[in-house]
Amino acid sequence: MIQTSDSTAAKKVVKSSASSYQESVVSSSSVTEIESTVGVVEVVETTQTFPSQSQSSSNEDRLDLEQIAYGDFSSLSGTWTNDLGESITLTQDGQVSLSQSQALYQITTNIVKDDVYFGTIYNPDSMTDSAAFIVVPKGVADPFLGEVGTNDRLIVGQCGSASEHPFFKH
Repeated sequence: MIQTSDSTAAKKVVKSSASSYQESVVSSSSVTEIESTVGVVEVVETTQTFPSQSQSSSNEDRLDLEQIAYGDFSSLSGTWTNDLGESITLTQDGQVSLSQSQALYQITTNIVKDDVYFGTIYNPDSMTDSAAFIVVPKGVADPFLGEVGTNDRLIVGQCGSASEHPFFKH
């Protein structure tokens, strides 16, 4: 459930006939700027309403990249599939099962850059079984193809074509 409330911020600009004096006063609900120029007094006052949101439900509607970066994968948990019929199932603690493998994988926590999470998926029982694990939230450009998607997507793989077959959550 998302609750919204409105807060108001006002901006007042006063121009008068002195030198180049400027003063800004900022409080939680208003901004006042006073700027003086020779021979002119001008007062401009604007009011804008900004919605504020408090979210009291789960992360079903959005991915929490900060939590993911710290190892909490709850916003990713569930089953994701791609256009090739492959699926990935993730748990809150980062355990991963792939439809094309019997092994259980883990996700390493790496970095968030430009609103995209870059990590690695690996088999803890193998020294060589790993691949890129990239989380691209809806509305953010794919770092390889540049496409902006309307759904959250995972890019998992070892080659460049992995970006052409992203996984989407069901």
